[in-house]
Amino acid sequence: MKKAVILGMALASSIVFAFEFEPQAVAIPEGEASASKLVWAGDGVATNGIVSYYRQAFRLPEVPTKAFLDAYLDDAGTVFVNGNKVPQTGDIASFLVAGGNVIAIRLTNGHGSSAALYLVSCEGSKGDKFYLHSDGTVKGTVRPQPQGWEKSDFDDS
Repeated sequence: MKKAVILGMALASSIVFAFEFEPQAVAIPEGEASASKLVWAGDGVATNGIVSYYRQAFRLPEVPTKAFLDAYLDDAGTVFVNGNKVPQTGDIASFLVAGGNVIAIRLTNGHGSSAALYLVSCEGSKGDKFYLHSDGTVKGTVRPQPQGWEKSDFDDS
């Protein structure tokens, strides 16, 4: 396998540095980030200065031992899991329950269309891995939502 060399120079100190690495193909297992999709409220119509809301209900057969959330929010927002405010990136296993759950996002967009993209990578009690993606099952709206919209027992039908 060929080695690639990257050279660079720090202009202020005139230090030259080099990194060598061997290129490797990294497989993305089925179900990981490759399946996550950007979701928009308002069908991609500009939502300048408007708050948009997203919800995805899902069921779990058990509480995962690990559940790592990685979310991208355009422009700024808050993520909720079962009504609890959570960080955009981090372990959310303690907020999940066996049975019905919901990820809810409140976004404020400054320019263009608001969008969300997320992946939750989970591990079950037997070491099995499973994933939750932002995809076509996410419901989005620019209509103001009533109190409790971010909780799992909210009726969004």
